[in-house]
Amino acid sequence: MSGEALVGPESIPYRALVMRVAGMMENQITIGTIPLWIAKLGAALTSRVKGGGASPTVIDVITTNEVVQKNADVEMGISLTPLSTTLEKILTQKKQEI
Repeated sequence: MSGEALVGPESIPYRALVMRVAGMMENQITIGTIPLWIAKLGAALTSRVKGGGASPTVIDVITTNEVVQKNADVEMGISLTPLSTTLEKILTQKKQEI
């Protein structure tokens, strides 16, 4: 197994992602901030009570700022889907489910 990384074609902070999705859904939102340890504590409690969902590990993944120097998409001969296309597809599917 190689150590190559395969990530999406666009890097975006989580806050910006939430704002983009809200805009696509034509919703206005306000985002506040809380200390990371409180988010992890809340995630730990709710994931244990509910038996799943966001956990402290999920919070770590969301808040990690990992930079990939070389994406493996070209070497693998694949084309990555733009984030906007993926979000539109997800939102269209959700609208059809309603």
